[in-house]
This record gives sequence, structure tokens and C-alpha cells, in this order.
Amino acid sequence: MSVGRISPTKRQLDVVHAFAFARDKVPAAILYIVGKPALKEDVRYLERIKEYIRKQKIEAQVKFLDAIPNKKMPPIYQKAAVTVNMSETGSLDKDVLEALSCGIPALTTNIAFKGVIPEVLIVEDGDAIGERLTAFLEEGPHKEKEMEYRNLVVRAHSLGRLISNLISDMQIV
Repeated sequence: MSVGRISPTKRQLDVVHAFAFARDKVPAAILYIVGKPALKEDVRYLERIKEYIRKQKIEAQVKFLDAIPNKKMPPIYQKAAVTVNMSETGSLDKDVLEALSCGIPALTTNIAFKGVIPEVLIVEDGDAIGERLTAFLEEGPHKEKEMEYRNLVVRAHSLGRLISNLISDMQIV
């Protein structure tokens, strides 16, 4: 699954490339892309993605879902075997943290997550994401890691943690 605004900066076309690679080895795999374009150039980008999907003949395995409100996303995440984020924004994309908080592994090429999430989830070489995705799909559910992923987000990125940090910062000033 890929979650986020459809945009070249989010690199969904690269996610589809990785999925096409993985699908050759895991034929039952289905890719859900959750989100919609916001700008005219994003609409053109979506058309490029759809054209690539047609050329690869994987229309039946790639499903587009419109933007879904955050509060309705947990059950959507929980149906996924793995999420993929190939954004290189240099900041922590919330979809990675959202997936992890739902106990779902989130593969990312975003090096901003170094030291934040387990190294096995970070793929620095964008070309290697297809291989890592394949490995996660072949392994199946990561039940033993679900609580580890969730606890990682709760410990370091929960609202309570943010409030505690803000209060601590205000006392220093």
C-alpha cells in the first residue's frame, strides 16, 4: 500500500515500479494507492502512473482509493501486509508513522527516518526497494513485530510525548 497525495514528490510511479517487480515473484500481491492529486501537474502525474500500469498489464493488481480521512485509516492500514513510502522530502512523512502505529511495516527510501525506525525498513537505494518489498511479501505477516512497531511510534511520536517535550522546552526558556 502507498498512502499520500498523488504527486511526483511522493514518487508513487516508483512505488508501482517496485510493485511490478515484486508482483513477478508474488503474483497474488495487490497494490492499493490511497490518495488523490492536488494540483494540475499532479493529475498529469496520475495519468503517467495509470499509463505505466496499463503497459505493464497490472491493472487488476493496482487499486486506487481516493483520499481517506486520517481517522478512518487505521482499519485500512491493518489490511496491508506492508506500506511503501518513496518520498524524499527529508522530513518524517506521517504515513510511515501511521502505518507503524497500526503495527504494519513501512518500507521507505526517506533517509530522514535513519535512527528513528528499524534499519530493515529503510532502503537507501531506490532501485532495491522492489527486492525488499518482495522479501516482505514473501515472508508474510510480521505479527511478532506489530507491537514493536506500534510502541516505537507511541514512545517517540505520540501526542503525549510532544506535549511533554513542549513543556520541557518552555521551562528552559
